[in-house]
Amino acid sequence: MIFSVKFGTSARNSLDHGLYLFALYVVPVCLAVISIFTLMAWESSYSAPDGKQIEFRAMLETGSTALTPQEAIRHLASQPINRQFDTRLSESPVWFS
Repeated sequence: MIFSVKFGTSARNSLDHGLYLFALYVVPVCLAVISIFTLMAWESSYSAPDGKQIEFRAMLETGSTALTPQEAIRHLASQPINRQFDTRLSESPVWFS
């Protein structure tokens, strides 16, 4: 009886130590390798083809009433064409086309 309790405790300690080392070293290294592979292999979905900037029209919605999509399209037609648009951290909705 004493032998089986001692053996069980030793095996549990060895298993605990092995799992601890696995979690401490193997898991982070695997995550780092997978992350590096992912960053190198996947193409960016936000890059413009041939470095060409995309032109668009944008406007911040002002006023207390929300615009309908048809009203927004009409207002956007009078906006200048932009290559970038700064919201200045506004929480107002931004319409663009």
